[in-house]
Amino acid sequence: MKKLFAFLVIIVCNTAIYSQTKTETKDWIIETYNSFKRTENQNDFLNIEKDSLIFHSYFYKYTYSKVGFKDIVSIQIRKRSVDGLEWYQIDLNTNKKIEVGKYQNETYTKDYSNGATLSILLSTKFGLDDYPKRMEKALLRIITLHGGKAKILKEAF
Repeated sequence: MKKLFAFLVIIVCNTAIYSQTKTETKDWIIETYNSFKRTENQNDFLNIEKDSLIFHSYFYKYTYSKVGFKDIVSIQIRKRSVDGLEWYQIDLNTNKKIEVGKYQNETYTKDYSNGATLSILLSTKFGLDDYPKRMEKALLRIITLHGGKAKILKEAF
């Protein structure tokens, strides 16, 4: 029994030692997004503040979309294409409406709440070197660190 207890303590300590911190996870998510922005979205950016992810879009006239990590119930990352254009899309599905508003001069002005999915678009290069799986893990980690619980949605085929 003592050996089993010692073994479990070692495993728990080992996991804690090698897990990324909240700050490291946040930084990796933002860094990765910045590395794989689509050409059309070069002025857009992600921000993680307190317990929320905020996506700023200049493509859609200085709007922002804000979702709390605790509200995210599922994540889906998939390759999309329409009319010959291809991209990767990260969908953060929530159990609440997403706050949407204007962001100008470093000031947020809430306009309304819309649907329950926040979509973030990335270039096709994001599909290289297993980044989609790594992003899933990072998003699950940061959601868990903020007290939420989400699952990964996979396409059937």
